[in-house]
Amino acid sequence: HLAAEARGHAVTEIVLLKGDNAEYADYAGAVDKFLAAHLAWEATLEAWSGKDPELAALNERHGKPNQAVVAVLAKDPSLAGLAAQWHHFQWGPGACDVIQTVGQPQSLGATMNNFNDEMRHIISHGVTANPPLDIRHWGWAKRDKEFCGELSGRWECFFLPWNRCDAHKLTEEIAAKAKQRLAGSLDNITKQRDEETLLASQLLLTDERGWLGKAVIRPGGGGVLQRCGSNFKCDSINSARQGGQLNASAFQEDTAALSTKEDTASALHYATWNRLSWRTRRAAAALKAQFLEANPGWGSKPCAFVQIRHGDKLWDNWLNLHKTASFLVDLNGYLSEAEAILRKLAPGQPSEIFLMTEDRDMVEDANDPALSGLFKIGHAPGAVLQLSAHCRPKDRATIAIPTPRNVECTRQYGWGEGPTEFAHNMASFGLASKCEAWVGNYDSGYAQAVFKDMCVRRRGKGCPLAFSMGYYGEVPTAAKTDALLGRTCTNHCYKNETHCKMYGLPPKTCDPPSPAVPGPAHWHPALYKLGMAPASRFAVLRRR
Repeated sequence: HLAAEARGHAVTEIVLLKGDNAEYADYAGAVDKFLAAHLAWEATLEAWSGKDPELAALNERHGKPNQAVVAVLAKDPSLAGLAAQWHHFQWGPGACDVIQTVGQPQSLGATMNNFNDEMRHIISHGVTANPPLDIRHWGWAKRDKEFCGELSGRWECFFLPWNRCDAHKLTEEIAAKAKQRLAGSLDNITKQRDEETLLASQLLLTDERGWLGKAVIRPGGGGVLQRCGSNFKCDSINSARQGGQLNASAFQEDTAALSTKEDTASALHYATWNRLSWRTRRAAAALKAQFLEANPGWGSKPCAFVQIRHGDKLWDNWLNLHKTASFLVDLNGYLSEAEAILRKLAPGQPSEIFLMTEDRDMVEDANDPALSGLFKIGHAPGAVLQLSAHCRPKDRATIAIPTPRNVECTRQYGWGEGPTEFAHNMASFGLASKCEAWVGNYDSGYAQAVFKDMCVRRRGKGCPLAFSMGYYGEVPTAAKTDALLGRTCTNHCYKNETHCKMYGLPPKTCDPPSPAVPGPAHWHPALYKLGMAPASRFAVLRRR
């Protein structure tokens, strides 16, 4: 019924109603099936809590006896072109003739970026891209049985399907046929092919560690599964369909600001990472509601998304191998750069900060009374489950020595795991998209993925103004931001050239300098001890 409704070109909104004895979750799977095949549509409102004031207003307009509004699906006309491309490559005729899985998931930032690269390659060959068939070893899928039910260990528990093929079922069927053939008499070529198919199916369906996770699935002619080579690409893939690329013009106000590769990546990001399953939408909605209840009026003023990445970036091995000294920045250093941008956007107003970090210390520092009259700081759902960055393995804490902090380390630093952690991050991304500025360190793959996510979610408004402490890769809107503020920002070594070569350049600074912000300093003194920064960058910021 939903698909039939959506075929009307004039239809841009569908209001769903349910009877008194039905739960919306009972129908959410059908909603997902519709959304998966119709990229231009999204669920803009869903009755997970039943307390949404918007739902009450809609019931006044659309409610019927013994029926209540439970969801609103809306079509975004600006996505029509992208939706047509996605349907052609992933859902149209011949879409299930040749399928390739992308690699096994890793950390979120690396996975987002790697999947985009893989999908660009796959689609360019006219082949259908498919997520991993088993993700039970992915950190955010661990202990997911209660959350996922029968979809435990499956990508589709967390996100909408990428295509109509059900590659998991196809793989099982192809393996069963190969096993049956191997029980009979075969020539050597067929036997070798079927043995490879059986091995590939075992790897695909069990998320074997140490395996790249990439394979080609060909259902026709009895079915063949072929593992990809060690070069991370299935170079031999081919399809009768014409290949190509997606474009993301719907997401940018100025597409010239992005390279063709970044433009395509934005389209792929939306098609895959922003289209969540009903389970994830429900969990994220509850966390967003908690945040908005704790921060009434949030989003009514310009805000900056401050993303602080500490953790293993401050460990000896990262400093030595990846030159991560630019991550040795305290909360006030990030707030200083956010303040510079927000003063331009909203002069004379208290600054709103959306803080996301995996360092529990930064959450505590944000509650410093010295900041209360300067910033309204909302803690992202993804920041509340983390540990202090001072909780490091002793053998990896000999280079960057911070000012001591009174923390009790019940365990060493580590990422959160499981669906709860995943939902906290997804809720944080949705809330962050309301901000007009981003401040972080673009040398982090996770930061790159988060910034890209902001650009995509801000659909049509373009990427936010931005500042990055790092120097390896510049955030796309940095030049625009610096021009608006009339400044020049660079990374340069302060004194100790030897340490700068060993551990990387210190954090970026600007001329004229950004406003000084008060607050505890623990990591900046580590730079000072290394001879890579002056004793203090920060004085007290006057109240505006």
